[in-house]
Amino acid sequence: MSSPSRAVWRAARRQSFTARASARFWPNAFRLLLHAAAYWLLDTLRRWLTTTEAATYQLDILRLRLLKIGGRVREYADRVRLSLASSHPGEPLWTHLAAHAYLA
Repeated sequence: MSSPSRAVWRAARRQSFTARASARFWPNAFRLLLHAAAYWLLDTLRRWLTTTEAATYQLDILRLRLLKIGGRVREYADRVRLSLASSHPGEPLWTHLAAHAYLA
């Protein structure tokens, strides 16, 4: 493995917290499954945001901008309503994602 790809691999491991390990197989396998699902989710969101500045964000920055914000989730019989703060750093990204989801 060349040096640049090794650095990318180390950064990906550090950002996804996959370096943790326990002595048992099933907890490790489940933890790895959860981290793979989280990576897939963030990578999908980043691909949907290719026309914005977020296309170049690292996964930890994208996680902080999109997922680590305060909000209220209300579940109704026929829909789920997400209420976010009126002003937060990820608001333009959420607007872009909502437009993408509406068109899909």
